[in-house]
Amino acid sequence: MSGSKNHDTNDGTHPLFHHHESVATPGLIHVFFDVAAMEGSAASSSITTSSSQSSKAVAHHGQPLGRMVFKLFQERVPKTVENFRQLCIGAKGQKDFSYAGSSFHRLIKDFMLQGGDFTKHDGTGGKSIYSTTQFADEPNGLLAMRHNRRGVLSMANKGPNTNSSQFFVLFQPQPHLDGKHVVFGELVEGMDVLDRIEKFPTDSGDRPLTKLVIAKCGELVRVKRVFRPLSDSKHDLLREHHVSSKRKKHMLKRLKALQKSHQAKDSATTKS
Repeated sequence: MSGSKNHDTNDGTHPLFHHHESVATPGLIHVFFDVAAMEGSAASSSITTSSSQSSKAVAHHGQPLGRMVFKLFQERVPKTVENFRQLCIGAKGQKDFSYAGSSFHRLIKDFMLQGGDFTKHDGTGGKSIYSTTQFADEPNGLLAMRHNRRGVLSMANKGPNTNSSQFFVLFQPQPHLDGKHVVFGELVEGMDVLDRIEKFPTDSGDRPLTKLVIAKCGELVRVKRVFRPLSDSKHDLLREHHVSSKRKKHMLKRLKALQKSHQAKDSATTKS
């Protein structure tokens, strides 16, 4: 990625966060970033550690900025979306193959916020989930999608067919990027977080003076209950993809127990 201000975009549940369940639409992919601001040496040291260690550092030294939820355009650009989704949940089951613990290394007010370099953490690295470090542009993302509004999510690159893991989020429409970068999603929740991030000061190279860290990330999925809901407002449960298998088993066991309880009550009512 170029360090100049020519508006290029070439490559160059955490305890701090108030838990809330973001609404995911059935049939669509939604992922999230929990973002924190960190200052001083504590921020620098945490960026080079594993995602779990980074989360602990944020817990002690970070200031939470909030959650950003992105809708991904899977039908239009499936390969690009799968790359981003996998990096949100920990590609191939590897904690260090993830956006968690990485930072936003470039911020230009009225233009865009850039991140995704989880290998070098300075804007010069990054890699895709595919066998090659980089992968080709998907035509639908270049030709059919536009950089026409705040919150558009697009791939950073070094030129045609050089996508890896770096991405950017627009602060303002940037039509000059159409046909050069693959649009693959948009911000649907957390615009206030993006507003706060845009206000952070930067150095002469557009790097935020305060480390802006993705403390936690994952996929939001919808799990439907298989028994009569306790109330209309609790018809669906949203759970994050990276919940441990142990927790998932516990949740399923709890759901089955509640189902049996409802069936027993229904049976008792019928007999009476």
